[in-house]
Amino acid sequence: MVSLKLFTFVVLVYTANAGKDLDLGYKLVDCFQKAMILGIPSLGYKSHDPLIISRNLYWTLDFGFSSASFNVSNMIWYGLPQWNVTAKQLTEDHEPHVIFDYNIHWNKWLLTSLYKVDIDANSNPSALEGNMNITMDNTDWWGRVNFTKPGFNLTEQVNDLTVYWTADQVGLSFTGLGDIEEIVSSTLGFTIKNFLNSGALGNKLGEFFHTRLNTNYFQQNEKIDAILEFCRTTPYPDGLKPKP
Repeated sequence: MVSLKLFTFVVLVYTANAGKDLDLGYKLVDCFQKAMILGIPSLGYKSHDPLIISRNLYWTLDFGFSSASFNVSNMIWYGLPQWNVTAKQLTEDHEPHVIFDYNIHWNKWLLTSLYKVDIDANSNPSALEGNMNITMDNTDWWGRVNFTKPGFNLTEQVNDLTVYWTADQVGLSFTGLGDIEEIVSSTLGFTIKNFLNSGALGNKLGEFFHTRLNTNYFQQNEKIDAILEFCRTTPYPDGLKPKP
C-alpha cells in the first residue's frame, strides 16, 4: 500500500514540475523553510523567525579560593530560516538511496541575549550583567547526506549525515563590562570562530540531526505527512516569502 507520505512526495514533484531526486530535495528544503518561518500550529511548531530560546545557559567554575557562575537568558536568534541551499546529486534517480553533497549558506545571524556573571573571590562577591549579542557573517553548513527514499519497500531513514560549520566573521558585543568590553568581545569572537572552523561542533551537529531525523520524523510518518500537507496548502502571507 502506498503511504500518504509517498503520495504527498509525488504531489510535490508534480506541482514543482520536477522529476529528479535533486529537484524533489530542493522542494522539501523549501517546505521545511516555510514551516520554520510560519510555524505549524496544528503540530505545536512555533515560528523560528526569529527563534525564541526559552532555556537558559548556565556554567559554573570553581577554583577553590574563588568561583564564578555564568548565566545567559532571553536568547533570540534572528536569521535562522533565511538560508540559501545548493546541492549536487551523486546517485541515479532509480536507486533506492540518494546521496547529496550540500551547502546551506546564511548571510547573517544575530543572537541577542542577557547575561549575568556572579563572582566570589575570597568571600568577596560581585556581579556583572548586561546585554550580549553575537553576530555571524557568511555562515555555512556543508557536507553529505545519504538517505533511503520511500517506495522501495525499505526502511526510510537517514543512513549517514556529515555537517561542517564555518563562518567568515564572528562578532560579540557586551554592555556592563566597563573597560574590558572590547578585549573580551574580540577574544571571544576569535575563539568562537576558530572553534567553529575546527569542525568539532559540526561533527556534533551531524550526529544530533542524524538521530533526530530518524527518531522524530522518519519513524513517525504522520508527522512528515502533516508538514508536507501544510506546505502544499498554505501560501506565504504577503512579504514573508524568502527571496531566491
